[in-house]
Amino acid sequence: MATASFKFPGVRQLTAYAVSFAPLYAACFASFAAFVWSELFLHPRLSKQFRTDDPAISKSYVPQETVTNAQCLAIAFPLPVVVLSWWCWLGRDALVENRYMVHSYARVRKPEWVPARWHLYHASCVVLVLVLGINGVLTNGLKLAITNARPDFLARCKPVDPTAPYVGYDQCSQSDKWILYEGLKSTPSGHSSFAAAGLGFLYVWQTHHTRVSRVRHFWCPALCFLVMVSRVVDHRHHWYDVLAGAALGAAVSGLAWTKWMREEPVEPVLPV
Repeated sequence: MATASFKFPGVRQLTAYAVSFAPLYAACFASFAAFVWSELFLHPRLSKQFRTDDPAISKSYVPQETVTNAQCLAIAFPLPVVVLSWWCWLGRDALVENRYMVHSYARVRKPEWVPARWHLYHASCVVLVLVLGINGVLTNGLKLAITNARPDFLARCKPVDPTAPYVGYDQCSQSDKWILYEGLKSTPSGHSSFAAAGLGFLYVWQTHHTRVSRVRHFWCPALCFLVMVSRVVDHRHHWYDVLAGAALGAAVSGLAWTKWMREEPVEPVLPV
């Protein structure tokens, strides 16, 4: 019996498929543009004052982070994409077939010429990017609104008069404004929110679409937990910052999954 071979689609088919995802593409671009803009050009409120004898903000400043910004972003996005690629292209025998063969994901109906696994993979990556973009905007928005000092704020600030009972931005001798601004962006933890958003999405995806035991996917929350612990150990965040960040990332990931990654229900065929 001859097997049907895959016919590569034409430009019109590819264009139509891309257009169907255009709203999600635009949302991804807009959310990441807003995140980058808030990260580079918006600064926390500088009108607050802090007690110089407050032990909560008197930790030492650790220049070398255990998990850097670049490493955190790699954990949140390239790593999940690599794992998704493995399951969809190399470990596809472990996929739950009656789930990935559905007709739509991300509220986009699968054209006849698009292989089911390719549609699942593409939609999953797009939704993952959107999850991280939304998470970044919300995280930075909360950081700027709350303006909470990091545990190492006084070490960043370098008060001109360390014996003064209160210190504000104008009493800081720190010459690197970036270090000082970052010292007022403690709540919630961005590392924790990005790790929870990316790895949380990946964990739910694996438990939903593969037949592998959930225990084998436990490395996702475990890695997220290690990132959270590193932020406290490095004096970058208070304990409640990392919990708030993880809760935010998990909530964004969960809501996005509910909205865009639910399978289209199969309509029963009624007898004639």
